[in-house]
Amino acid sequence: MALGLDALFAAGQDDTPPDALIGYTEFRTDLPDGRHANVKTRRAVVVKAAGTGRRVLAEELTREAGYSTQFVGWSPDGKAARLSCDWKSEEVGKWEEDHKSFRTTGEGIRHDAYRVDSAMHRNLTVVMVGSRHPSGRRQR
Repeated sequence: MALGLDALFAAGQDDTPPDALIGYTEFRTDLPDGRHANVKTRRAVVVKAAGTGRRVLAEELTREAGYSTQFVGWSPDGKAARLSCDWKSEEVGKWEEDHKSFRTTGEGIRHDAYRVDSAMHRNLTVVMVGSRHPSGRRQR
């Protein structure tokens, strides 16, 4: 039987918020140059369940122009975050805007998957776990 939200919150009230992390993706939606300009601002983020301790994951992956990260989920044991790192050329972004469609493979598109370990939720390290680039090559 599923508990309602009120019951879940009442069951967990002990004045000590849990250290559990919530993962999500932040990005702009108000930039004037269309979807591609906004999507490039995506960042994978975690925050403690209490709403404190916000951290952007793997910022080093987004230092080059046009790269973004997206929170994908947690490893089965909950000790690592999974995220994607994406890049699309300006030409592909313009094509998508003009055609009101998406391109996920081909020239001008990169997509890689990463695992971000967070032992004790400190000392984050990034490990590439795969690539969906059409050539099969790792791109970075």
